[in-house]
Amino acid sequence: MRKLLIMLLSVITLFVTPMCTSSKKANNTIEQAEKPISPKDKSIQQVEVFIEQHGKIIKPSKGRVVLDKTSFNLIFEFPQPMAVVVNTAFDDLLLEQAAEGQFIVEREQFSLENMIAVELFNPDRLIFVSGEASSPMFYEGEEEHNFNKVEIKNGKYRCTRTVETIFDVDAGIRMGIENINTPIYLVFAPTTDGIKMTSNIAIKSNYLTIEWKE
Repeated sequence: MRKLLIMLLSVITLFVTPMCTSSKKANNTIEQAEKPISPKDKSIQQVEVFIEQHGKIIKPSKGRVVLDKTSFNLIFEFPQPMAVVVNTAFDDLLLEQAAEGQFIVEREQFSLENMIAVELFNPDRLIFVSGEASSPMFYEGEEEHNFNKVEIKNGKYRCTRTVETIFDVDAGIRMGIENINTPIYLVFAPTTDGIKMTSNIAIKSNYLTIEWKE
């Protein structure tokens, strides 16, 4: 994963600058993306994604959670050391495609050249938001992950990323959760190493909408 981070930093350093652009090459998708798999297949290992706020897991209703405008935790439960590529956006175009069952890893948002370099251990407690790019959320070992906390429970890796602020990559703006007035749409894709899609791991629910209480 360290090699991946170096690659991402060298290829798309532009994403961490105040004003950002990205390539429009839709055909350069994540390497070796495979055909969709059925989460009903019991031989398939699954990743689960949770939202936690005020110490409680917020269960989604029809793929939607409603949160207070304050910090929350984005939790990934991995069956093994691995990564999930996450697209987080203010528009729901990609989420609607995922909800329709389309093979979303073929979209340009998941191409390697549109990947956002994410710092180890999440010191700034943030997530990146972009309609054009995605972020790898990974755990490779105690010194190779980008979460705030990692626990091993029942043989699974429970990885917690705390979110206090968002960085709007497309606009080059960083803001606190309390200042967000629109929903956030998240779409997830599993990968063993942050680059290649895998055919033996599925996301239990591969999309989620976060809305905010008034």
